[in-house]
Amino acid sequence: MMRRRWALLVLAGVLATVATPARGQSPAEPPPVRRLLVVTLPTVTWSLLDAADTPNLDRLFERSAVGDLAVRVVRRKTDAATGYTTLGAGTRAGSSSVAGMALGPDERFDGERAEQIYERRMGLSTDARVLSLTVPELVKRNDALLFGGEVGALGEVLKDAGIHRAVIGNADHTLDPVEASEFERQV
Repeated sequence: MMRRRWALLVLAGVLATVATPARGQSPAEPPPVRRLLVVTLPTVTWSLLDAADTPNLDRLFERSAVGDLAVRVVRRKTDAATGYTTLGAGTRAGSSSVAGMALGPDERFDGERAEQIYERRMGLSTDARVLSLTVPELVKRNDALLFGGEVGALGEVLKDAGIHRAVIGNADHTLDPVEASEFERQV
């Protein structure tokens, strides 16, 4: 039995599933999207994965639609912050050196709880479990660029489609970061 590939496309704020039928088969109505998992492995190539013993990834890839993405960014070299901002915006996007400031509401930064800082900067209260303190700066930066990037567009499209979202990633320099330079949470 030939396996069908299903891909999730996020284009210009539209969420759609597209079936790629096996050779000789006609397209059929795709099932609704139930889950989307985006795994990012910055600086890892397919040849590195092929050479490594990765049984868990191998099992995941066997049951999944797999794509390869090379983000086109504003600068010549893609750093983690710009790559993740671009992925979330759906087009070229700019970032900054402090883009990794995603904190839990009760985490302390600059003598305050992250929730207090977020509410002051954004001008609204929130019940979110993760707060990006640099959203206003990223939005302002991208509004000044010519690419039309909407910071957070991917998350908004998934939310509007009823798909729950979560992000897992942390590369802090210490176990208890306080200074901006100690936070590395660009994902």
